[in-house]
Amino acid sequence: MTYLSDMSQCKPASALSEKQEKGHWTLIPYETEEVSGTLVSALSFITAPELTLPLGVSGWYSIYVGYWNPYFAYDNGTIIKFRLSGDAAFCRVREPEICVSQTETALQEVFFKHADLTGQDFVIGKVNGQSAQKALVAYVKLVPLGEAEVAEIQRDRAHTDTKKLVATIDGMFFWGNEYKTREHIMEQVECYRDSDVGKVLWAVNYGETTNYPSEVGTFWPDHSRAQLVEGPGSTPYILGQKGAYNTFLDMISSKGIVPQEVVSKHVHEMGLKFDIMFRLGIGGGLPPHRDEDGMVARYPEFRQVMRDGTAVEKASYAFEEVRAFMLAMIREAVNRFDVDGINLCFVRGPHFVTYEQPVLDRFQALYGEDAREVDPSDPRLHAVRAELMGAFVRGARRILDEIGQEKGKHLALSIWAWPSGKDVWCGETPMAEGLDFRSWIEEGLLDSFICQEGVDPEDLACCKKHGCDFVLFPGYREPTPTTPKTVAEGWEKGVDQIAIWDIDPDEPSGWEWIRRIGHREEMAAWDEHGSRRRRIPLLKVGGFDVAEGLQPSVYSGG
Repeated sequence: MTYLSDMSQCKPASALSEKQEKGHWTLIPYETEEVSGTLVSALSFITAPELTLPLGVSGWYSIYVGYWNPYFAYDNGTIIKFRLSGDAAFCRVREPEICVSQTETALQEVFFKHADLTGQDFVIGKVNGQSAQKALVAYVKLVPLGEAEVAEIQRDRAHTDTKKLVATIDGMFFWGNEYKTREHIMEQVECYRDSDVGKVLWAVNYGETTNYPSEVGTFWPDHSRAQLVEGPGSTPYILGQKGAYNTFLDMISSKGIVPQEVVSKHVHEMGLKFDIMFRLGIGGGLPPHRDEDGMVARYPEFRQVMRDGTAVEKASYAFEEVRAFMLAMIREAVNRFDVDGINLCFVRGPHFVTYEQPVLDRFQALYGEDAREVDPSDPRLHAVRAELMGAFVRGARRILDEIGQEKGKHLALSIWAWPSGKDVWCGETPMAEGLDFRSWIEEGLLDSFICQEGVDPEDLACCKKHGCDFVLFPGYREPTPTTPKTVAEGWEKGVDQIAIWDIDPDEPSGWEWIRRIGHREEMAAWDEHGSRRRRIPLLKVGGFDVAEGLQPSVYSGG
């Protein structure tokens, strides 16, 4: 085992300084009982360049990184970027502001990866730009691997039966951090390499707003509300809107870098699949955030209508024109990007159809009654809505079949919805929304069903019978958070894959087990495995005694 703890050996030497300077990493000596050396520090307000640490070894090693995330003058958390010189992009470690205790400060050690280091060096970077954060790197630890260990690592990586994780990316990471280059975009998925991720699912729209230049929808920077944002605002949300606006203008409009094109190529080079997600809710808005140029404002006749006749600021899929609009967006994106399939996301933006005129007309024609006069849970009302939503799903399936034939491959269709028997919003089930996905599965329209927080045995049986993958999203919160335990319970019930929304490989405590999510035995026994992360208490930093923590110098409320 070797500690490379003298960061003054990093190159270029011109980027290093003994004191804080613009554009420089600061060298700071440190001591622990286990390892001592000189760390490099770049606080959030320093725009620091990449550093290269010569490794000077050959053969296979396990690589660990030691970093420090101290409380410092409200400088928040840390994001550290690192890669090998032969890697295509950085991986990241992100950790929020911490104060482990009032009596101790410590280095954190995380596992990076196993790799053949012959001819390779270690590269360090930091996040600059609007959401810059500090980066303090203390050491790189190398643990040599024997022939048997290397053979097992390579055997494990060659397996495809564990690639069971669908990594969902909402696309709004543009709101923070620094995204100016193709490499910045690749950083979003590079950590999926050699993990159990089998598919990346990337959102391309938010109703009518797209995160790529579109002739159908409204590209984010062209949206009037985005153009109105002038200052930084008073909330992270408004700050993020401005950041996304500037990023889209600079990276996409000026440089022609379209994230979906970059990520699709990178993901496919890693042997993973790439699907795109369509968030289907098309909202309007009320003052003071009235969307004057949106679809709902332009076509108020396509709004949803409540049972009492009140129109709401949201488009309804009961209207053929609304369905045609979203299908045109699907056709455009599938034609443009190298995708393996699409996802229709029904858990973002419901409701989709209520008591609009097409619903009333169809119900009257079939049953001779006013749909507004029957019980809201009447299965006949559900069936009418399902007929309209089914037309939309069949339209999506036809588009995929047409374009798939042109491209010479099958394009998969998946949906994301709640379990069929679960009351999910306003006491209603998916059937009340017209989401008769069991019929869609039986009809052969769907390749996979991503189920939001729960496993309905009948849904699962339907999928198994008709060759549709059942993909479980364990959830965000109690009683179904995403943990090794809930994942193991999903495997035990017979689900085919696991999906995680806005997966965060930058966060060490989660990613160390999520990256192994398809290894079922490991998930079942994860609590007994222990973590590879370690804390190493600091004794001295910059010659100062910190064995009892940083409490003499932190803000104490005066």
